[in-house]
Amino acid sequence: MHKYFSTVLVIMGMCLKLPNIFKTKKSFGIAVTVCIVCFLVYFNEYTYIHGVSKLEMKPCKLVTLNPWDQSLKRYIEEKKPPIICSNREQLMFVDKGFLRFNETGMKKYQIDTRYVKCFYSNLKRNGGDKDVIFEDEVKFVAPISIKSHVFRVRCVDVNDNEFYDYLHFNPAWNNDAKMVDDVEDESESKLSVIIVGIDSVSRSHAIRNLPKSNKFLRKEFHAYDFEGYSKVGENTGPNIFPLLTGQSNRNFPFVLHLHKYADSLPIIWNEKIVKKHFATFFAEDGNNIAVFSGTGKSGFKDQPTDFYFRPFGLGMDKFEPKIIENLGKASQFCYVVNNYLELEIEYLKGFLVKYKNKRKYAFIWNNQASHNTFTTLRHEDNRLLDFLKWLKYENQTKNTILIMLSDHGYRAGGPSLTHVGRAESNKPWLMVHVPDYLKRKYSWIHETMLKNTKRLLSIYDIYQTTFDLVHDVAFTKQKNTSMIGNIIRRNIFYEIPRERTCLDTGIEKRYCMCDDEMPVSTNNGFIYSLAKFLVNEINNILSKYQSECNILSLHNVTEASVTYSMSDKDTFGRIPNAPKGILNKLLSNFNTKQDQTGRYFILFHTNYGNALFEGTVDYAEFGPRGIKDEMTMIEEPFRLDRYGNQSYCVEDSFLKPFCYCKNFKP
Repeated sequence: MHKYFSTVLVIMGMCLKLPNIFKTKKSFGIAVTVCIVCFLVYFNEYTYIHGVSKLEMKPCKLVTLNPWDQSLKRYIEEKKPPIICSNREQLMFVDKGFLRFNETGMKKYQIDTRYVKCFYSNLKRNGGDKDVIFEDEVKFVAPISIKSHVFRVRCVDVNDNEFYDYLHFNPAWNNDAKMVDDVEDESESKLSVIIVGIDSVSRSHAIRNLPKSNKFLRKEFHAYDFEGYSKVGENTGPNIFPLLTGQSNRNFPFVLHLHKYADSLPIIWNEKIVKKHFATFFAEDGNNIAVFSGTGKSGFKDQPTDFYFRPFGLGMDKFEPKIIENLGKASQFCYVVNNYLELEIEYLKGFLVKYKNKRKYAFIWNNQASHNTFTTLRHEDNRLLDFLKWLKYENQTKNTILIMLSDHGYRAGGPSLTHVGRAESNKPWLMVHVPDYLKRKYSWIHETMLKNTKRLLSIYDIYQTTFDLVHDVAFTKQKNTSMIGNIIRRNIFYEIPRERTCLDTGIEKRYCMCDDEMPVSTNNGFIYSLAKFLVNEINNILSKYQSECNILSLHNVTEASVTYSMSDKDTFGRIPNAPKGILNKLLSNFNTKQDQTGRYFILFHTNYGNALFEGTVDYAEFGPRGIKDEMTMIEEPFRLDRYGNQSYCVEDSFLKPFCYCKNFKP
């Protein structure tokens, strides 16, 4: 908390200097006003985040979300073709440290390897994470063992016409990495950790879009699927910082906002035991949005891990690649023939082969697969499945804890603006593989892990588990480690309390999903408007049978309840037509008027036959399409009473519960 007070002091100090900066009363007055507004916004945000609510202290009753919820149907069914990278063939490849020609590709493009000249130039980091340079070119004849980790290859034909210009990496050679013999051997008591993360994947989204990979994880890796795993912050940074440091990203304002290098952060690979005994790996695509090195951040001054993908990512942007013809610089999704998940996986596979049977801490983070779109993840299922099969059949996880996870669900409009979409955003994907021999050796693990899949946990717990793993105490009963305030990081190999709260899990109240279904008074116009909407929807279902069936109207409402989360209210600035601007946000947070956005369950009678229905409505003050007071029916209302022969005039069994025949005589 003291870090926030220090920030307040910085703001106050800047305000005190204003008289020396502004000479006129008018400019000084404007500056003071701006300063006060900034302070109020900051203070309001701080109290909104850190003001403890009853919700945060409430033991969580977890609700399993339906991946096929009716409100998501139109988004799920949207069919978009996969993003195809170039259909050109790479003309060279690295195999076991040797750079070789792709003979098939050379024949395809009618190039005779006997009459070509090729050159390579090593890539070097240039003063940190923001730039790289290429050294002087060296002529070579393939195949050749390239003593470089990342390098550019350029080839010309017999007429000196350039036909190839491409960036490659060689996992077998890395001057900046530990020697294999200097890394500790894996064993049943000396485990490795591999974490594979994909941005913006909720548990439900993974079930919908990665069915093959999910099945393989369950059947072949016996992976545990955590239904209670929740995000602790809005986007990637607030969730990845705790994964790697065990602390909130707000604890490091100088790295986040004042361009301080990230080298000094207490990242797990900086632990003494990891630096000395482990081979380490970090790969992240998306140069501009990278957690530590993206726009506005300085990244790492020195290379942070033995294998580090960022120099390769920067090198891709340095020149326009060429395979026979210029192919344009790297796009959001592709580097010529490869997408970024494919490149990161190949880079990781090279690392795992180099250090096979050695202790490793590896973290791969992919943004490309699903960061900005709701439909692209499904096209990565086969690629991820192939990688999982490789891990399994190459015996790469014999002494390894494999963790598949995400930071949050989809949050870029559309489906994320529905009630279930907002809930999904708070419930990311997490699956964990534990080698079978460990479950035999420690008899409690399997049952405990099964229990924990139904308990509330967060990324802080994954940090604590990996921290204990690298320190060889993961299966030794430890006292829970308190991080700051009331956050308790828990090792997931030991039982997580059933009564756990968002507060001690580190989940901010705006993302807390611990509210139960709450009763709502039926004596108000709002509930009646929802019930009338449901009756109108029933009439729409019967619209083609108006000559046979009566038009229904609402008789009364007998019962109503609602489920909602803080995220239902946390839609400011994301909804079309919602009030925009800092001042509106400030005023909206101080507004005491209750926002009724949520999912409502209503029991109501209609006039004909006194029929009793149960219906569900998603209500949004500002809906996904920007409509104020938007209502969405979730599946058709369910008829609860017997209706006998009232609907004899229609044959369709689906219509019978809704129809009251005009000629029916009780």
